[in-house]
Amino acid sequence: MDDIEIKDLRYMTAIARHEGISKAADELYISQPALSGYLKNLETRLGVPLFQRIGKRMVLTYFGECFLKEGNEILLRHKHFTEELDRIRCEERGRLSIGFPILRGISLLPATLPVFSKRFPNVEIRCYEEDASALDRLIQQGELDIGFFNCPIDNDSIDYQVISNEEIVLSTAPDDPIISQAFNKKGCKYPWLDLRLCRDHKFILNYPEQRTTQIAGHLFKQAGFTPKVSLRIRSLMTTVSLSAKGYGMAFSSEKYPRELCLGDKPYILSIGEPVTMMNLVAGYRKGIKPSLYAQTFIDIARQFY
Repeated sequence: MDDIEIKDLRYMTAIARHEGISKAADELYISQPALSGYLKNLETRLGVPLFQRIGKRMVLTYFGECFLKEGNEILLRHKHFTEELDRIRCEERGRLSIGFPILRGISLLPATLPVFSKRFPNVEIRCYEEDASALDRLIQQGELDIGFFNCPIDNDSIDYQVISNEEIVLSTAPDDPIISQAFNKKGCKYPWLDLRLCRDHKFILNYPEQRTTQIAGHLFKQAGFTPKVSLRIRSLMTTVSLSAKGYGMAFSSEKYPRELCLGDKPYILSIGEPVTMMNLVAGYRKGIKPSLYAQTFIDIARQFY
């Protein structure tokens, strides 16, 4: 078996992530035929297939899974090594990969990228818009330098720095009669409502892997009922917008209904005993100190929030 090169691992990782040649080739800036030929040559060198086709998807074989698992560790060590060299070269050049949920990017990027680029004009920025579970995975695989997402982080292989602290709120239509049962309560930013009173309401929820839904599940358990779900959708902004129209109640960070642009504004309620607070954090792989420019980006984000 020939020696494995770093390029072999990078190409394999891209194909596995996209489950195909087309998007992987776009990411790697090479042609599809060139990438197909490279993969065929690599499989010939190794003497075993790395992928199998299932419909239109390219799925790792067992050997491919083992190869990639070990390969990812090599890529991480290589990445760490090159980052250390970057530190020695004063860190004025390099690449910073950042990830965030789509809605976070709406407010985060305009506030941070212009400031960061003035400080580090020669650092290339790569952005990934993913849900929290995908960001966790990309950080572990070494694809992301920083991921911005909400706690809790159920992953011992990720370190993080707190950026801001936000309340999880319940949004509903401004004419919802249940608002009359909310009242001002010490320690609450918004009128507080006992979630148990919402037992007969419908809820618009995100998907189970999203942090907001995980927090909502805890609140429903605390309130002692299973919600009636009118719709599941990935976009937090859409859930909040629909709640303003009376389609159902929606959970979100207070930032979304309060600050982001909407047509009709929903009514915002505090919930939970005590109210649920959520940290927005910048996460990175455990044991790997952020580079100078990664830490600078984190500091700029903290100033914005």
